[in-house]
Amino acid sequence: MPSLRLLGWGANNYGQLANGQPCEQLERPIPIQAPVDDQSVISLGGGHTFLVTGQNEIFASGWNNKGQCGVGSKANLSAFTPIAEIKAVQIATGWDFSLAVSPEKRLYGCGSNAFGQLGLGDVKEVLEFEEIDLDDGEGKVKKVVAGMRHTLILMEDGTIRVCGSGKKGQLCESGLKSVTTPMKVSLQQRVVDIKAGQNFSLLTFEDGSLQAFGDDKHGQISNLSRIPNTHIKQIEVGWTHIVTLLKNDTLMAVGRQDYGQTGVLCGDQKFSSVSCGYEHGLATSVEGDLFAWGWNEHGNCGLGHVDNVHQPTKVDLDNRKIYRCFAGSGHSFAIVTIS
Repeated sequence: MPSLRLLGWGANNYGQLANGQPCEQLERPIPIQAPVDDQSVISLGGGHTFLVTGQNEIFASGWNNKGQCGVGSKANLSAFTPIAEIKAVQIATGWDFSLAVSPEKRLYGCGSNAFGQLGLGDVKEVLEFEEIDLDDGEGKVKKVVAGMRHTLILMEDGTIRVCGSGKKGQLCESGLKSVTTPMKVSLQQRVVDIKAGQNFSLLTFEDGSLQAFGDDKHGQISNLSRIPNTHIKQIEVGWTHIVTLLKNDTLMAVGRQDYGQTGVLCGDQKFSSVSCGYEHGLATSVEGDLFAWGWNEHGNCGLGHVDNVHQPTKVDLDNRKIYRCFAGSGHSFAIVTIS
């Protein structure tokens, strides 16, 4: 396995890039001190960041006004800080809250619960990770995702639980305006994957079909039928759009376009993975290069400027090859190989 390094760029006003020096923005990738390995994943919230290593260790940095970094205080963090109390196999970050799935497949949350998005009842905020009662006995959590104010929980048996705001219909069942403790949703099929945008949710069923719920202001739901679901290799959601990597290694997107976030036609370029930020995207090419497009107000596309980017454009990584990429609200990360 080659040596790996973490790079970060974009908005850093809260310290969410974990470089030790908060600033308004960094418009090109810079090295970040972090314990990355070949299993590391990064989850990016509204202004905070979590790193989970292959040993299930958790590190947090950035905006912490509601306790969303889980360190027991509300002070912002400017570098990756270890969370020793729990371990995680997955982290999901909402706007100002965070959720973690433990190795035992139990669910924990911290940060804002103003809309019930942590599923902890009437508590308004939690400064450390607290276990969330799913009232399921031996039920185990497979995956959790977070929108702006809502949460979806996928269980290993293919059922889902929801909590938080449902004013746009994003809780996958009509009439659910607010749910403060996780509630099981009745569905006709087993669910195999879940995604959450700002105010909408996307489910993938065991037969490969897709169904979305919630806000459709930008056509991200009504245009879902344009995506050939039998040809999907990977599907990701942004705040108000959906991006798919097809089996022919090309990208296709539906939804909001005003920042260039769905302008993902790139000629003959082939891609191997894609990451959706709130309004920008990152993709790795089959040759190991990084491409970015979309909203770029904070330099979050890593191209050295702040103009929106309407087509996938190659990011200069100083001849490093991309291993994984992660797009967030206005900030971005990449794990790259170094010689």
